[in-house]
Amino acid sequence: MEEELEAERQSRAKAERQRAELSREYDELTDRLDESCVATAAQIELNKKRETEILKMRKDLEETNIQHESTLLSLRKKHQDAITEMSEQCDQLNKMKVKIEKDKLAVRMQLDDTEAATDHVSHERAVADKNLKALQGQLQ
Repeated sequence: MEEELEAERQSRAKAERQRAELSREYDELTDRLDESCVATAAQIELNKKRETEILKMRKDLEETNIQHESTLLSLRKKHQDAITEMSEQCDQLNKMKVKIEKDKLAVRMQLDDTEAATDHVSHERAVADKNLKALQGQLQ
């Protein structure tokens, strides 16, 4: 009976040691789980902040793109308006050039007619002067 009692004490002592060891392991695992939960919560919070920043950046990028597209459209319109205005000015200048060339030709023709008339009058005058001298020579 003493042997059984001693065996039972040893078994109880062994069971107590195992229970203490398991309790210690349980506490360690609980601590590690708590640390892991804290780390996971911190990581989740960090991920939420990053997602918020990414969404803000995407929104800013979209707004910037819209603003750039608006600016680009405005510049294209100004460019097209400037080209249209310059084309109209070129057309006007070409019309003026044609009119000036036409007027120049008319003036040149008038000048040629006037020169021809002047030459004719000079020739007629020379003939008249010659006839006058001839008549004056006959009178004397």
